Amino acid sequence: MISNPAISAAIGRKSVRFLGLVAIIATLGICAYAGGQGTPARPAAVVLNSIKAKAQSGRAAKSGPSANIGQRIRLNGSGFDDNVSVQFTGFADSTWLVRPLEVKNRRVDVAVPAQVVTAPVKLSDPEAGTSNGLTLQIVPVIESVTPASIAPGGRLLIDGSGFARDAQVTFKGVTAPVTPTVVSPTRLDLVVPAGAKTGKIVVVTAGGKSKAVKLTIEAAAGQ
Repeated sequence: MISNPAISAAIGRKSVRFLGLVAIIATLGICAYAGGQGTPARPAAVVLNSIKAKAQSGRAAKSGPSANIGQRIRLNGSGFDDNVSVQFTGFADSTWLVRPLEVKNRRVDVAVPAQVVTAPVKLSDPEAGTSNGLTLQIVPVIESVTPASIAPGGRLLIDGSGFARDAQVTFKGVTAPVTPTVVSPTRLDLVVPAGAKTGKIVVVTAGGKSKAVKLTIEAAAGQ
């Protein structure tokens, strides 16, 4: 037994310092463990691997996925959950998100909305972010022409879907395609060119060519 007060005091101070150091080390260990266990893992990046789609009407400009407006397409990817949306680009170059028809495992089914143009499509998850983009070709569709019979120089209206600002129209008997005077996502307004003959007309965009529709060309006035 130690009876010297000075020695006892020195030992006491060392013991306090040692216990304090042990407490600090233990606290740091607990914090490190808690931090490792309590911090949620960062979500994996969203990836769009492929688009499974082929236009039901008309022909795409290039090989690769294509679709008509309103058509159901499938996107395959990873890193997203049931809250995922699909990002499309519209006629005015704006983008917006569309809720899928179905999300199952690593695939997303969605209907191509109106006014969409040929551009990259992306997957967007609120937590994991936005994926890379893959181009979807929007192939135009002619639904009707007004009037069905017209003379060169007359005003022709073409109604349909999938029309873009680069839309042009080909006529039988005319070498160069015609650029409409007015273009909207669903209507083209143009003047029938001289030399046009009765036959098929086709709408052409960066996404592809529409199915041909017959147009009757009348004799020009005075002929």
